[in-house]
Amino acid sequence: MFEAHVSAQCLPEIEVLLVENKGSCSILVHEKTGDHMYDHTKGARWLGEPLELNLEFLKNFPG
Repeated sequence: MFEAHVSAQCLPEIEVLLVENKGSCSILVHEKTGDHMYDHTKGARWLGEPLELNLEFLKNFPG
């Protein structure tokens, strides 16, 4: 698992690269709004097979 931050302007181009080269990886794409629960659920989308997230951890994650 790793995390990368990209600007909204670059995201479409980055997504194309991710989709073309992801292999069997699952990639969660989301904004960084400061609301971790929203960012990882309603504000997120998956490239590849969705994985189950530990939402209990996100409830307690500091903002």
